[in-house]
Amino acid sequence: MLITSILALSASAMAKRNALIRLLPAAETLGSTTVICSDKTGTLTKNEMTVVRIHTGGKDYSLSGAGYHPSGEFSTDGQPISILENIALAESLKAGSFAVMQLSE
Repeated sequence: MLITSILALSASAMAKRNALIRLLPAAETLGSTTVICSDKTGTLTKNEMTVVRIHTGGKDYSLSGAGYHPSGEFSTDGQPISILENIALAESLKAGSFAVMQLSE
């Protein structure tokens, strides 16, 4: 009973601050997030973020390049790699492209 009361009071306080999420998928996504990237030194003013590292399939991949310029390469342990030869990396990039397409609709 005490925990229920505390949760109800907390929800009420959050509602007053417009901090409640009404859509369950949004709450589930936020709950499973392990890293939130944020920067106030150019990202917001230039609307530009650059991925420099991807961890997928138990491996770390580095990316070169910056901004929207379509150049750069993938590497692991300092050695350039082909995306087509790394299934986990290719699938992660495909999932990311689907997410971007979904956001633009």
